[in-house]
Amino acid sequence: MKAGEIDINPYLEKLGALPHAVMGDLTKVLTSEATLAVWNNNPKVPGVINITPPFSQRAKDGPSALAAGRLAIRRDLGAVFNPVQLKGKRAITQVFGRKLTSPLYVPTKEKHPDVAAIARQRWKRKTENKAKIMSRGQRAAYYVDETKLVVVMRESYDLIGLACACWYLAAIEAKLNPRGVPDWIRKHSTAFSAGSFDISATALRIELSSSLPYNTALGMAEKMARVIGYRRGALDRRLPYILAAAARKARLSA
Repeated sequence: MKAGEIDINPYLEKLGALPHAVMGDLTKVLTSEATLAVWNNNPKVPGVINITPPFSQRAKDGPSALAAGRLAIRRDLGAVFNPVQLKGKRAITQVFGRKLTSPLYVPTKEKHPDVAAIARQRWKRKTENKAKIMSRGQRAAYYVDETKLVVVMRESYDLIGLACACWYLAAIEAKLNPRGVPDWIRKHSTAFSAGSFDISATALRIELSSSLPYNTALGMAEKMARVIGYRRGALDRRLPYILAAAARKARLSA
């Protein structure tokens, strides 16, 4: 050994082990962050499901979001339909501008028998116009049989969570497994979605897509950008800890 000579090969070997150690930890962290981008049990840092209707600023957890969805349906239907208990009769509440003390039911042939078709048409118009309710600013337009309206309302309840389920099913297809997603979302076994999740030495790609026709009305492009921003910030905060853990595995010390 020559005087003053230091063999650095052992250090180079340790440095060579660092990328492998970093990638191992980073893969786990990236998978975790990708999963949280879909659903996060912490509503303060939401995933895309957490900000897809019926979730909102007020309805941040599963039960309150479901209740908000049901309330929205009742509000929408109430803006369009006026239920009557006697099938084939119409309720009169005023005569010549004077309000009656109690409704008067007059015989008439049922004019609008297909309640579901009318509701679908109004919901389509609502999403196309980005309106808050199906018939904004208008009084109830149709007198319909109460039993039929209840059936339509219950069927509409069953559709709550379909938009959220698109993201959930896309995540499953991407081999992610978000935990804690409410049953009323997971029950939708088919939805308009696709997903993929790929990690390479130089890039991370998460692709979740939903082809629901009213995504534009829901503003999902802007909401997804917000979610990606949350997760990017989380990665920035976690990176120093990832590097420190990798250095320990590679037996490097400061």
